[in-house]
Amino acid sequence: MITAVSLLVIVAGLIICSFMGFPALYPLTAGIILLCLVTLYHKVEFKVLWRMLLLDIKLPLNSLYVFLAIGAITASWRASGTIAMIIYYGARLIDPQWFIPCCFWLTALMSLLLGTAFGATGTVGLTLIVMAKAAGVNLPLAAGAIISGAFVGDVCSPMSSSTNLVAIMTKSSIHRLIARLMKQALLPFALASLLFILLSRQEAAPVIESSLIEEMGRAFVMSPWVLLPAAVVLLLILCKVKISRAITASCLVAAFAAWLIQGQPPAGVLRSIVFGYSMGEGAALKTVMDGGGIMSMAYSEMILLVSALYSGLFKGTGMLNPIKNLIRQVAQKASRAVGVTLAALITCLFAPSQVFAMMVTNQFAADLYDQEMEKERELLAFGIASTAMMFSPLVPWNICSTVPAAMLGVGPEYIPLSFYPLLFPACYAFSSWLKWRKTIDHTLKRSHAGVDHS
Repeated sequence: MITAVSLLVIVAGLIICSFMGFPALYPLTAGIILLCLVTLYHKVEFKVLWRMLLLDIKLPLNSLYVFLAIGAITASWRASGTIAMIIYYGARLIDPQWFIPCCFWLTALMSLLLGTAFGATGTVGLTLIVMAKAAGVNLPLAAGAIISGAFVGDVCSPMSSSTNLVAIMTKSSIHRLIARLMKQALLPFALASLLFILLSRQEAAPVIESSLIEEMGRAFVMSPWVLLPAAVVLLLILCKVKISRAITASCLVAAFAAWLIQGQPPAGVLRSIVFGYSMGEGAALKTVMDGGGIMSMAYSEMILLVSALYSGLFKGTGMLNPIKNLIRQVAQKASRAVGVTLAALITCLFAPSQVFAMMVTNQFAADLYDQEMEKERELLAFGIASTAMMFSPLVPWNICSTVPAAMLGVGPEYIPLSFYPLLFPACYAFSSWLKWRKTIDHTLKRSHAGVDHS
């Protein structure tokens, strides 16, 4: 009883802190301390508790370099002008009648290149929402299109820290996981595009003007060479080079581009890579272009560290076993994919972050798959990425919802219009259920055929 009450207190604290604007790390840290006290109250020795907490501690340590490299590349691409050039030419190609679907497509492109929803929203997304406000476009609809596009790459990009974490967590191949996710993304991407096109037809064609676009042309040298960092990382990933090495190589190329093309001093480039790129006080593009850097990933790494402590404690104490049993029953009756989807739904109702949702979903669903078989681990990774990662931006108290919404200056009213994160897990669960149902029917037919033959 005391364990259930403690979990409810933690969930309530996470939701309240989210609405009050407090960082999720605070209630998460308080929650793990509370659960440790409850575990000690149940007469578990401190040494045993300590071993439980450290069960999954290797996960944040193994992913540390990838997280830091992603922080470095988001800053170096800003400094080199790579992001500015993509926004500059991408925004200039927008047809006013296609503004809403273009918000989706352009942000999706940026998120695939950066691998981060926050980075895509804070760069091209922020530029597009400024243009939308100036043109009198329906802001919740524009925000829904932007955030939908931001989570295309957040899940399907090989540079996504979350997708890399799923691969590390499940001990599966990141390259095969990305290939599977890209294939799965085709239908929800097409359906979301169709919905945005239909809704945009109901809006009057906006008159698009934005001084930010022209300012980018003045602030950065728009040379084809500044696209080289993006080309390098894409080429290396296609050649199946290790993700961390591909990101590092792209970061180095971007650093040289910032120095040789944009004219930034090497010390300034290094400072940007570590602490984040900054255009200086009073710069017109400051809100759009500032950000990134190794230090920007420190908070994400701390969230991952605390989430790993929760994971170890849940695993060691078995306090989530009643929910795991429910998910196992659902999986037996309606396929493992539906079981994973249910696990992600339950988790995301109280998860304050995408990382936390992924790790707890893994706790719930891991037993549904044979962990000794690589193919089974890849199916688990695919399920977690298709559900827990996609449900997160649809929960108003999850930082995957609150942060992009705050960047764009909108409230949770964008959520019903964020079609892509809604459609992706639905398509995953339904298509997987159909395959499972087909397999069951085929097995039954063979069984009946065997009986008739005998």
